[in-house]
Amino acid sequence: MFLRCFRVDRIFRSINQYIVETMDEFYIMPPVVSFTAIFEQTSSTIPVCFILSAGSDPTNDLIKLADTIVGMSNFCHISLGQGQEKAALRLLDGAVKQGMWLMLQNGHLLIRFVRELEKYLDRIENPHPDFRLWLTTDPTPTFPIGILQKSLKGESACNYFTALCKQFEQNKRKNLHKCILLCMYYVYIICIIRLKFT
Repeated sequence: MFLRCFRVDRIFRSINQYIVETMDEFYIMPPVVSFTAIFEQTSSTIPVCFILSAGSDPTNDLIKLADTIVGMSNFCHISLGQGQEKAALRLLDGAVKQGMWLMLQNGHLLIRFVRELEKYLDRIENPHPDFRLWLTTDPTPTFPIGILQKSLKGESACNYFTALCKQFEQNKRKNLHKCILLCMYYVYIICIIRLKFT
């Protein structure tokens, strides 16, 4: 209460510090997205929708997962934008029938198509059991609710500390390389944060 009255700017930090001291740091850390765990929860009728934040892109992680599980010959992706509706529908038809993985990127750029996609997914009967649909979108209020309700949702980490921890977990190099990586990643994060406010 004392902090709330006199130092409003320090409340969040104080609450975090209190949680760490009384419980554990585990309770303030957002979870790192595990694509394998997400895949285990999917099926041919449940798409996965990633809501992106600045500087995050799950494409590379998904490509690695697809390569290990279904192979790159059974994975395709397309970035949605003006004039991509027919190509995306053609890829979707093929993926549903042949059991491929399809990633539709930047759903926020073609909301009209995503609404049609929602209707298309409702009409699909007996898709191939290996078919998976992955969507990415920036946060937007016009994104169709129906797709979100049907989908598993994953939010890319906008917490840059979590993203940094993920990079360190994936990096198997020596300590010197980790220090260089830390410096480069720190500069990258600063640039991304500044882009939000310009």
